Amino acid sequence: MGLIDIFKKKEKQPKEKRQKTQAQQEANDTVANDGREFTYVVEDVFGLRNDMGVVVVGNVHGCIREKDAVYIIQPGGQIILAEVSGLECRVQERMQRVGKAVDRPVSVHLAAIKNKQDISKWAVLTSIRPQPVVDVNTAVENPQILAFLREYNHFSEDTEFLNILTYAVVHAHYLVPLYVDKEPTANGDGTSTFQEGANLGFLSIKDPEDSTKNIFPVFTDWRALANWKNLFDENHPPRTMILSFPDCVTFVKKGHNSLAINPFGSNTMVLSEALVEKITGLWGYKNEFESKDANHNGHEH
Repeated sequence: MGLIDIFKKKEKQPKEKRQKTQAQQEANDTVANDGREFTYVVEDVFGLRNDMGVVVVGNVHGCIREKDAVYIIQPGGQIILAEVSGLECRVQERMQRVGKAVDRPVSVHLAAIKNKQDISKWAVLTSIRPQPVVDVNTAVENPQILAFLREYNHFSEDTEFLNILTYAVVHAHYLVPLYVDKEPTANGDGTSTFQEGANLGFLSIKDPEDSTKNIFPVFTDWRALANWKNLFDENHPPRTMILSFPDCVTFVKKGHNSLAINPFGSNTMVLSEALVEKITGLWGYKNEFESKDANHNGHEH
């Protein structure tokens, strides 16, 4: 089996055998290794002799297995495809080779990466397919942000870690739940047209520390959105829009006091109004985003 074949999603099963939530269905389309998702932030890299590749060190969140397909996302966004050549974990004070590792520190051997310089500290290994360009026909995924949020408590004082996370946050597209009182008409190309007179709007959540303040919630993916319990039901099917960070900033400034990424769950990032102002006030942000023609229409998904 070739490397590219490993990433191909498995053949879909008949509908009657696929009793799954929308989040699970979306995940199967965007996650390698039969939908088994994991993230891993590289904390250190060691080169091996005799052209044997490299070993990276970090913590896996989820389950990683030997021979797994991985996407490697470099801090600058470059994406590399690779295969897990081996795993080692500390077992009873000794490093031992293992077939899999679940939610624990693990060393990962990547034989295809020949030079230590070819993979950076803070790179992300994941089974979740990155989405560098928004595609309304593909589920939104932000594995780099998700991986960093899972490690945030460990590295929140590291300036380089925070800079990479901030860069990823402002260049990402997010899944945002949408309220619509009249169902839009599908156009067949992944977009929809809202009916005349339809009312639509974005949902807010109250700040748990101050009920007078509103938070604008955004999500890295469908799995994160599924943590918002009872958001959708049979009478109100899932309706979302894909927004860029500049789009989100526009709505934060319209009646919200902060922006929260994945507000339901254990991996949440809250950007206060002051922090949003600080980020958008940076020269690099202004030069990249504000010099372009504004387009805040988003993509209905």
